[in-house]
Amino acid sequence: MDEARRRIAEAWFLRQGLPTIVRPGRLTVRVLPAVVFLAVNNLLSVGALVVDWLTLDVQAGSTATYLLVFALVSVTPLGALAAAAGTARWSRARVADGRGTGAAAAVIALCVLVYAAIDVVVDEFTLVSAVVECGVVLLVLLVLTRLGLGSLLGWAARQAGSQLRQAGRMTSRALPLLLLFTVFGVLTNEVWQMSSAIGVGRTWLLAALFLLVGLLLVGSVLADELRALATQPPGDLSATPLAGLAASGGPPLRRAERANLLLVPTIGLLVQTLVFTAVMAAFYLVFGLISVPRTLVKTWGGEPVPLVLLGQPLPLSTQFTGVVVFMAAFAGLYFLASTVTDSQYREAFFAPIAGHMAIGLSARAAYLNAIRETRELSPNGISPQR
Repeated sequence: MDEARRRIAEAWFLRQGLPTIVRPGRLTVRVLPAVVFLAVNNLLSVGALVVDWLTLDVQAGSTATYLLVFALVSVTPLGALAAAAGTARWSRARVADGRGTGAAAAVIALCVLVYAAIDVVVDEFTLVSAVVECGVVLLVLLVLTRLGLGSLLGWAARQAGSQLRQAGRMTSRALPLLLLFTVFGVLTNEVWQMSSAIGVGRTWLLAALFLLVGLLLVGSVLADELRALATQPPGDLSATPLAGLAASGGPPLRRAERANLLLVPTIGLLVQTLVFTAVMAAFYLVFGLISVPRTLVKTWGGEPVPLVLLGQPLPLSTQFTGVVVFMAAFAGLYFLASTVTDSQYREAFFAPIAGHMAIGLSARAAYLNAIRETRELSPNGISPQR
């Protein structure tokens, strides 16, 4: 395998969320999106604080002020994510062609200066403490990049975008049957009483428990799937940079590689489930607002307590919010369990993710085989064994 193809293959593995299979180096280029995200987020946060302070000084407590503050709080991370996404596209191209280290180092230096200046001017840090903090943050980002966290997060973000685009197809297949089991839970007196008794905070803990149970089930199924794939013929690599290479007979999986190959489909199923859960929550919200009047809320869950967000009461009660969260979390658990156990759900939702795992396993074997063969060749291109 020549150097150019090796870099392209390594960039492909990183994009697929499989960083443990390769060790591409070039940390300066790969860490750039994370550095840009933190610097832009800090910069936009300062702008939001300034606008917030000026606005509150003139129109304290008004609805318009609240909406403006809410918009600024929302736009700040979105703007930082957009800047990081653009930088990530640039970084992937430079990782593949082996360029960009100097430009990346210059941008990182500029971002560190911005980060330190904000610490000194806004947060009143001393210059020494600001420099130390920036150094620690940069070191942590480099370590996480070396471990491949950015690759996994980038793959998860692309999966989320893909699942959002397919939300209509997903809900049209899974929603009708699921509604038969769950929709009347919104109209059940006991659910409202439970929501009123435990509060929204503990309802979120219940949702987290449902998620944990679902992840344990998924982990067990995926482990069996990976063992089965190891004994099957190699997957189709025609759409990868490793097309044409031998994809069988690779070395045994290391522990980190096995965990990575299991983590990627787990993230894919988790993102899929969270998108579906959000759709269900939106449905329950609309359904509850139409079918459960305030008098019925008072009868089932007690005096409605307004939900407060950023200091502003919303036209939703905490009891109703708790019911929506609980029912959506239960629907998400049902969907996740059905995805890995029910034949129809597996074909529609689990099979593509399992196919990604199969291609990753085959691509790993092809990549490592090609690297081993390259190392066995002498400098003049003739195998030492000949």
